[in-house]
Amino acid sequence: MNAPALAYGLSFHDLYDRDGLARLDAAFVAWLKDANVEAHARLMAARTAPDKLSAKDESNLLIDVARPLEDFVAALFGVAEPAAALRAAHVELAPLYDCKRLFVQRYVTRAIKPDAAAALDRPDVQLPVRIEDGLEAWELAFALAVRDLIGAEFKVDKPTPELEVLTRYAAWALHHPEGRKRHRDGPLFKVPHRLDFEHLVPVETEVVDGVTRLKLPRPMLRHREGFGLTDAGYDLVRALDHTYYCIWCHNQGKDSCSKGLKDRKTGAFQK
Repeated sequence: MNAPALAYGLSFHDLYDRDGLARLDAAFVAWLKDANVEAHARLMAARTAPDKLSAKDESNLLIDVARPLEDFVAALFGVAEPAAALRAAHVELAPLYDCKRLFVQRYVTRAIKPDAAAALDRPDVQLPVRIEDGLEAWELAFALAVRDLIGAEFKVDKPTPELEVLTRYAAWALHHPEGRKRHRDGPLFKVPHRLDFEHLVPVETEVVDGVTRLKLPRPMLRHREGFGLTDAGYDLVRALDHTYYCIWCHNQGKDSCSKGLKDRKTGAFQK
């Protein structure tokens, strides 16, 4: 069977051959020069003197080049139209993650402490959608409401009564048991927290026939049919939630997933 043709005069066989990959790289570099002169110049400079590039500058360059690279790859395989549709979905959901990082994580967690938030009654937030109509749509509407009040940078200069209501709700959703339960399946009101690496999986004990054994709490049990997986995997909203967090760490040079956890003072790896 003949392999389908690729764009830029390349073929699928080129993807499995070193010389073909060199032609692919040359095609991308030439394409990038026309598409984004600045990114092309930075990439060429980095390739010429890679040792002079700081870790943070390298991270920023990778992210900046990744955007045009996506367009190049989509055209290469002839999937530019569905890729554009997917990008549009990404853009539509972007305020959700900007609100989470810049408003919920940076502002709300400092404005209202966990003990105070845990004692809050649920604030009455008026949005154009109901939470019963869909948690993800409601959380996106919440993020858009915050953006309308304080702008696309989600920077709070002077709190207003309208913003205070949204702030109290976010704190309630973060720290109150009922709030966490209500937003358990949504991405907006989840912030990084310390992990107990000796107890990553919550377990309970029970005694059966005189033997003590461990088990998962009942709410965490999932019925399995045949050989099918019990986890359906992440949808787009949750996949983007993790992607945005990775990019944020990359921009700050804190991508420990790829570099390991290092001590800030000594630079040595943590135990």
